[in-house]
Amino acid sequence: MVLAIIKELKSRKKEIKEPIKTIYFGGGTPSILSVLQLNDILNTINIKYTIDSNVEITLEANPEDLSEKKLKALFMIGVNRLSIGVQSLNDDVLQWMNRNHDLKQAKRSVELANKIGFKNISVDFIYGTPKNINRSWEKEIKELVSYPITHLSAYHLTIEPKTFFSNQLKKGVFNTITQEESLNEYLKLVDILNDNNIMQYEVSNFAKQGFKSIHNTSYWQQKKYIGIGPSAHSYDGDSRRWNISNNTGYIKKVNNKEVFYEAEQLTSLDKFNELIMVGLRTENGFNLKQANSFLNCNHLKEFTFQLKKLLSNSTIQQKENQISMFENKLMLAEHATRELFILNE
Repeated sequence: MVLAIIKELKSRKKEIKEPIKTIYFGGGTPSILSVLQLNDILNTINIKYTIDSNVEITLEANPEDLSEKKLKALFMIGVNRLSIGVQSLNDDVLQWMNRNHDLKQAKRSVELANKIGFKNISVDFIYGTPKNINRSWEKEIKELVSYPITHLSAYHLTIEPKTFFSNQLKKGVFNTITQEESLNEYLKLVDILNDNNIMQYEVSNFAKQGFKSIHNTSYWQQKKYIGIGPSAHSYDGDSRRWNISNNTGYIKKVNNKEVFYEAEQLTSLDKFNELIMVGLRTENGFNLKQANSFLNCNHLKEFTFQLKKLLSNSTIQQKENQISMFENKLMLAEHATRELFILNE
C-alpha cells in the first residue's frame, strides 16, 4: 500500500504548482503505519514537490497508538500537528463506543505529546450520546480543556444504518436524545470552550488563537488539493475526482498504470452550491459577488428572494459582500444551506 501511495504521489507532481502548505495523514487510522513508512511518504513529497517553510503536517491518531517512542519518532520526521481521537473521558462510554483506549491512555497521549514538543494538538470529542448511558459529558469537556490542547473538533453521535448501534436502537436497548436536548448540549459545549479561549470558527471546530486548522480551512475556502490513496478525493477548482475504495484494486491499478479513479466536471450550479455549503459552516461565510457570478438571471432571482428571507428572520447576516451565519446561529447552517441551494439547471 505504501509503495502504491508513493507511486501515485510521483505520478501527480505536475498537478501542484504552488508550495504545499498542509500535509494531512487521515481517513482511517494512519497511526497504524510505522514511522519509517510515514517517513518514506514524507520524503517522496519533499523530493517531488515544493514545500512551504511553515507547512502544517498533521497525523490523525488513536491514543493507544501513541507510545512515547512513537511520538518522539513522529516529531523527529517533521509531524508538527496531532489530531487525537479521544472521543470521551469516560471509560464506560468509550467501551460502549467500542473504542480500544481508556481514559488513562487518552490523557497520557496528550500529555506525552506536549512533553515531547508538539505545540499543536487537536482532539476529537463526541457529544449527544443516549441519556441511559451514565455520562456527564459537561464534566468531561471541562476536564479536557485543562489538557495542553490547542484545537478541538466536536461531533454529535450519529447512528449509521445497518450497524450494531442501529440494531441496538431498533431493539430499544437505548434511545437517542431529542433535538432540543441536542441543541442544548451543543450550545453548552460552545459556551464552555469559548470561556476557555477555544473559540468556534466552524460548526464543529474550535481553536485557540493562532491554531485554526490550515488543512480544514483550505477545504472550506475551496482551495485546490490532491488526495492520495484509496477513496481519497481531489479538487482542482473545476472538477473533483475520487480514487477507488478497494485496497487491492487500488494497488493493482496503480502498479499497472491503469486509471484508478473517477471524476466529474463541476457545473456553475455545483460551484455555487458548494460555495454556500462550505461557506455557511464557517465564521467568515461566503462572498456574495462570487456566489452571484455562478448564476443566470432566473437563478439569481431565486437566490436573492431566499437570501432576503433569511436576512429578514435574522438567520444570516450581511457585512458588505460577505454573507455569514450569526455567531449564535451556526448550528443552523445546514438549514440555511438547504434554503439557498439551487437544484435545477
